[in-house]
Formats: sequence, structure tokens, C-alpha cells
Amino acid sequence: MFRPLVLVLIALAASAEDRPEPQGVDMVPLIKQGVELLKPKPPADKPWAYDLADLTDHNPVVHGRAIRNLITHGRAVLPEVTIIAGDSDWRIRARVAQVAAGIGGTDGAPLLIKLSQDPDLLVRESATLGLGQCRGEGVYERLAVLLVTRETTLREKAAMSLGSLGDLRAIGPLALQRTVKDDLVRREMARSLNLLVQNPTGVAAAIIELNRLDGDARDALIEAIAPVGDRRLVPPLVRIAEDPQRRADGSRVAASAWTQTTAVRALGICGDRRAWKVLSTLAAQHPQAEVKAAAAVSLRSITGYGANPGKAWEVWWASQSARVESLQPFDELVAAWHDPAAIPDRAVISSLPIEQLSEILEACLGQPEGRMAPWWPALAWRIIVADDAARWVIVLADRAIAVPSGGPAIERLQLIAMIERLGGPTARHEIERIALNLEERVKPEAERAAKTNTIAPDHRAEWKAIELARTTLPIPRS
Repeated sequence: MFRPLVLVLIALAASAEDRPEPQGVDMVPLIKQGVELLKPKPPADKPWAYDLADLTDHNPVVHGRAIRNLITHGRAVLPEVTIIAGDSDWRIRARVAQVAAGIGGTDGAPLLIKLSQDPDLLVRESATLGLGQCRGEGVYERLAVLLVTRETTLREKAAMSLGSLGDLRAIGPLALQRTVKDDLVRREMARSLNLLVQNPTGVAAAIIELNRLDGDARDALIEAIAPVGDRRLVPPLVRIAEDPQRRADGSRVAASAWTQTTAVRALGICGDRRAWKVLSTLAAQHPQAEVKAAAAVSLRSITGYGANPGKAWEVWWASQSARVESLQPFDELVAAWHDPAAIPDRAVISSLPIEQLSEILEACLGQPEGRMAPWWPALAWRIIVADDAARWVIVLADRAIAVPSGGPAIERLQLIAMIERLGGPTARHEIERIALNLEERVKPEAERAAKTNTIAPDHRAEWKAIELARTTLPIPRS
């Protein structure tokens, strides 16, 4: 019944140049509708049949749409797409690589591994880049081979894909970046290495590699992990800072002042007391000025003691050594808690004085000494949750009340939210204590603002947080 209408629409389209188009009528949608009505439907069991044909079309709009549609259909299209991968036209094979990369996972991997050996370089590049979206047997191994191939562009794509893949076996090969002459390849190797080590699992793998590598590869790895701030890194970094020529197995290797300086700077970011001894020794007496200055800078950043390089650090350490050594078991415990797989022991946590656990609270609030690993605040909160809530809600309320007028309201908001989440019999009482403190602040703050012609602090967000806590926390029984 639609055939006459379709023929009319086609005739109108053919004569469009001879006759003026009626004002206010858009003919393009009508023509497209007519063409779609004439086009037969694909088989029900293979709705992607026409997309396979369109994949071979030279029009970028047509084959681009086909690539997107085939990716949407997923693994079901791969057997027939694999057949098309044998086409003599390299452009079609490159489009097949895009489809396989879009499907990715373990499904797209075999086809992309095959296409990464294609006779045409552009097809190999597309397949190599796509392997970064895959998983499964043979993917890492193929990328590792491509990372050392003679073709520079393939090495660059392989380096990029190793970062996307996330296989930690790539840490060692990527750390060899300084042996690579091409700037682009070296840059991508460094970027991917950073991606691999800046997560909790990557840190554990990096520690193994730090104990194994030497020379430029070890320097590159230290640079990559330096900004992380995970305290599990402290023992291998201390060893390198103390004697960069000694490996973990006791053997000796060549090393430079740069190796030692980079390790010293990384220790400054970790902010761990276990590094203070070696850092103070280096800051006091190392013969190379660069190492000596770096050690002093790291110590100043984590201790607040403002001495310049020299013997002052020797005197300072003498006054700190006994306390630091007594806290070493706790520092080792904190480092172990940086591993997400570590399960905090409630008995151990409860046995520690609340004052000693203050740095755990600081981490939850995002205020530790030095810098910290991005995952540490969440892990620190897990430690507080594992402890007895009763002793924490009082500490948190005291901290909220101690925030001065005009101080960071965001800190009080965090503390209120933490009390509400911990709950327990005393939580509601502590929330009311914070509310009373806020009420007592309002009048003095308003008077001070009037005298100084400024704006009084706005506590509306804190009041909303308190009201939310009141709705969730039970009223304690009298």
C-alpha cells in the first residue's frame, strides 16, 4: 500500500531542480522515509547483515554508522567480521579492527592479535591500539613484543595500550623508557608506567620491581611512584636513599646521585617517620650538595623543623630518635593498612591510644603530614569504623567544636557526617553538643561582623547536616 507513495516521493526528488520547492515543506525527511520503506528488512537472526555490507562502503558516514552498529551487536558479529578481515582492501581491514576494539574484552582479542600482524602498517597500528581495550590470553604478550618492534609508531601504540590494559607485568618493560631514543615512544611509556603504579595493586608490584631493577629503569620507576605517597614504599626507598648501589639481595650495582635524590624526594611525599633517620643523616653529612639539600627539603616538609642542610639535622635527630623508634611498630602497622586487602583488627586498633590514632583521623579529613595516596582516606575511615564508635564520636565532636569561628566549615561538615555514620548510643548526644556550640557562636559572630564591617559566617550547611543526623540517629534514653 506504500508503493505509490514511495514512487511519488522519488519522482518529486528527481524533479526538485526543475520545480521550486513549496515554502515551509522540508522534503529531505520525506525522501529518506521513502527510501527506508523500499529497503528490505535484515534477517531476524542477523539484524547486522546490512551493517556488514555498509562496512565496505567508501562513504565515511555510512561505514562509520556500520562500525557503531556492529559494536552494539557485540560478540555475535565477530565470526562474520573475522571473514571480512581477510578482505584485500586495507581500509576495510582497519575498520574491522575498530569493530573488534569496540567490542573489546576477551571476545575481540583474538581478531586484534591477528590484525596486529597485518601486512599494512595502518591496520597494525589500529589493532595495536585496540588491544588496550581487550583482556585475556595472549594480549599482554603480543603488546610486549610490539613494544620492542622496529616500527616507532607501533611501539608508541603498544606503550599506550599497555597503560590501558593494566597488566602489572608491564611495569618492568615500561621502566626501560630511558633506553628508547624516540621522544613520543618514551613519553607514552612514561605515561603508561604512571598509570600502572598509581593504584594500590600497582604499588605492591612496583615494590617488587624496585628490589629487582637498577640503573635507568630503577630511576624511571622511582620517578613514577614518587607522587603516590603510599607508605608501603618506604622500606625500599629508604634502602635506595641510604645506599643506592646496594640491591635488595645485597649485590652491588652502579648508581648515580640522581637515583639517591629521587628516592629522597619520594620519601618526603610519603611522610613516614621510618624515613627520618636516613633523611637526617643525609641532610647533615652527605658529601653531595644535591642529595643533602633534597634530604633537608623532605624533612622540612614532613616535620615542620626549618633547618637548612647541615649539622642541625644531626642535633634534631638526636632529640627525636627515641620517640620515633618507639613508634616504629605503629608506623609499620599504618603502612600495612595502606593495602586494601588488609583487614583492620578491632582488638589491635582498640588497644592503641586514641591520641596515637590521630593521624588516621587527619587522613580521613584529608590533612596528613606530607602527601598521601589517593586511596588512603577511604582505608583510614575503614580503620575508624572497625574501632569502638563510642570513643570516636566524642573525639569527633570535640574536634568540630574546636574549629574556630570563621574556620573551615567543610571540616565541621565532615565531622558531623562521620558522627552520623558511626552512630551508636552517644552519637545523638554529641550531635546536640555540636548544635549547642553553633547556637552559642551566632551572636558573637554577628557582633564581630558588625564591628569589622564584614559578613558573619554562614552555618546553614552545618545546620542541614545536623538536621539530617537528627533524623537518622535515635534519641538516647534518659
